[in-house]
Amino acid sequence: MDIKSDQSDKTSTLYEEKCQVIEDKESAEENSNKESAQKIMEGEIVQEEKQNLVDTENTEFIDSLADESCSEKTALADDCADICCTGNTPFQPRDKAILQQTKFTIKRKNKTITRAVQGNWFDDFPWLTLCTTRKNVFCFFSRKAVKRKVLMLSKNAELAFSKNGFSNWKKAMNRFREHENSSAHEEAELNIRRLQSGAMAVSEQIEKKEKEDQKKRRLALSCQLSSLKFLLRQGLAVRGHSESEGHLTQLLKLRAEDNPTILSWIEKGRYVSPEIVNEQISLIGLVILRSVLDDVRQAKWFSIMADETMDVAYKEQLVVCVRWVDDSFNIHEDMLGLFEIHSQTSDFIALAVKDVLIRSGLPLELCRGQAYDGAPNMSGHLTGVAKQIQNQYPSSISVHCFAHCINLSVQDVTKKCSAIRDSMNLVTEIEKLICLSPKRKHLFMQKKLQETNLSSPNLRPICPTRWTVRTYAIESVIQNYKVLQDVLDDIHTNTNDEYSRRAGGQLAMMEKFSTYLGLKLSHLIFAASEQLSISIQGKNTSAQDAIRASKATVSFFERQRNDSVFSDFYDAVCAEAKDLTDEPSFPRYRRAPKRLDDGSNPHSYDNPKDYFKQQFFEALEQAVGTLENRFEQKNMTIVKEIESLLLNAANGELFSVSEEIAMLYKDDISFPRLEQQLKMLPDIFKVDSENEIKKVTLIDTICQHMKEPITKKLLSEVTKLVQIYLTIPVTTATPERSFSSLRRIKTYLRSTMTQARLNHCMTCFVHKERTDQVNIKEIAKSFIQKIPSRKLYFGNY
Repeated sequence: MDIKSDQSDKTSTLYEEKCQVIEDKESAEENSNKESAQKIMEGEIVQEEKQNLVDTENTEFIDSLADESCSEKTALADDCADICCTGNTPFQPRDKAILQQTKFTIKRKNKTITRAVQGNWFDDFPWLTLCTTRKNVFCFFSRKAVKRKVLMLSKNAELAFSKNGFSNWKKAMNRFREHENSSAHEEAELNIRRLQSGAMAVSEQIEKKEKEDQKKRRLALSCQLSSLKFLLRQGLAVRGHSESEGHLTQLLKLRAEDNPTILSWIEKGRYVSPEIVNEQISLIGLVILRSVLDDVRQAKWFSIMADETMDVAYKEQLVVCVRWVDDSFNIHEDMLGLFEIHSQTSDFIALAVKDVLIRSGLPLELCRGQAYDGAPNMSGHLTGVAKQIQNQYPSSISVHCFAHCINLSVQDVTKKCSAIRDSMNLVTEIEKLICLSPKRKHLFMQKKLQETNLSSPNLRPICPTRWTVRTYAIESVIQNYKVLQDVLDDIHTNTNDEYSRRAGGQLAMMEKFSTYLGLKLSHLIFAASEQLSISIQGKNTSAQDAIRASKATVSFFERQRNDSVFSDFYDAVCAEAKDLTDEPSFPRYRRAPKRLDDGSNPHSYDNPKDYFKQQFFEALEQAVGTLENRFEQKNMTIVKEIESLLLNAANGELFSVSEEIAMLYKDDISFPRLEQQLKMLPDIFKVDSENEIKKVTLIDTICQHMKEPITKKLLSEVTKLVQIYLTIPVTTATPERSFSSLRRIKTYLRSTMTQARLNHCMTCFVHKERTDQVNIKEIAKSFIQKIPSRKLYFGNY
């Protein structure tokens, strides 16, 4: 009791001092005469005026003093765990002992004023509730409404009755009536009574309904994004002739059969407009592109592969791809994008390539290889794109695409060997004559059905640019040789037009033995060259793999250049052509013009076999010579030196690092440490006792034994050298595949798409595995967070 008295006295003293200060200030401002000021200084203002001043101006101050008096011994009312604050009805005690605990005493000069909660207040205001811990009164409904957050419509919640508590007992009746008539009290009472009866408040119902709608919208958005992801992965058009007939809309309607919410989403059409769909496509494409670039940056070194083509809209497109090697020595080749160029000069293309790398965050200082076709603007030895970049960054070794080299080799053989040239021209003319006319093609199919061998292939067109894919066209003519003769004879006999004369000339060519032998010889050379081209076009192909494959093909051609092999070949051709062509014979002798005749007799052959033998050997010699010349590239010397260095060290043989290697990669590798680690390289093969290796002949063998983390750490500089070696490209097959994808994406009906949309569609279509890994939830989050209104429409994802 003594402690309570001390606290009450202390509170009263503080109250009187504060009132005195406020009274002095207010009186000084309101009264201008000296007499009033003197009375204020002498303290002669009557006690009633003081009380009125306190009651009207400082009610909040009184409440704060009451809070200070009990803050040392009690917690906030919100934290009260007694029955007074945890019950489901207002706490309204009538016991005078409890009510006297709320007594508030103020000492004046002449008298003492005591005020406390009155029991009859609970009869007049049944919503009042008493907190015995804090000794304040609250509005039972307002307090519950604030705690449950169901007070939504009223802005003023009156903290004195809902959170802080009310203790200004002098103005209690007036304040109680004001609060009872307030909108906050009415809303709080209505909502709490509905909650107690099981009904929901209007505001809560609205909020619940809004959350349910937001959930449905998020689900519909996810369905739209996943459908869009599927269309992009498969390279299908998103829109159609009309929006309602587009693939995206129809796919959403199909999915609406399982989820009716999607149907209302389509009908509203708020987020299925072309602009919104383009934005969503860009989000998906950029996520995939960023993942590619992150992997390339983590690999550190990369190589450039670029090529150009014209699309269906007659725009020149430059495709840029990168080749990189991961920590497990796996080779990757990824497309960065297509870029429209307005000039085909080497300077313009070089600037375009550099601009692409800068925008992608890939510094040219880390470029260790380049691969282009043989066009002068790309591979020119003076001002080509490769030369310009290599002059600035010498370590970016330029390679002429090996697949293009094979293509050029076969083209050279065809031009120099008359037998192959004539046979290829015949295949082209026959395919045009028959396949470009539905009537003649139908005649060919009828003749073919009459034959017993129905497994023969249909006629194949000859690719005008890719010479190494002509094997199937030659094979189709050889297997349908008899059928084609009958078709040509029918056309020549039953018609009398230009095509009849063409058919007669082609039939006369097919009846010659030299034509059939030329077709078989062409098939022999083209088939081997095509296998070589296919084998080196894989992404995992290294320089060693390509060189070994070319040497094997050259060895095959040299082995065919043999008398016994030719005899077998010639006998087989004669047996097949027995009923198809005339007998082998010499070609008609033609006298040379006098200006070219030197008087010497031309070379004569004893029999037709010797004549065809000379053509056979000449074609093989041309194939061997052109392949060897095309594959002997100046810049491949450094690649072969790295390969020789690694293999010699792996086999424990003497090795030496050339000055050129040390100069090119001085910023990448510590060569004193490299030499020491190369001496340790043979020992990693001895550790594996299960698979004894007598001699290491492949770089891939070294990679397989260096995949362990401890081995890569032990031979860190060797690991770097192997990665640089594997980073150097040998073909531009990946850019060529990108052109095939371009023809599927940008068709005649989709030729008006913008360059940005084309790039995003190409990125999703080319990188199918990365498209499958795209997180639709993250895409939806990015889409929603771009505009504040979308956050309100979809809510928190």
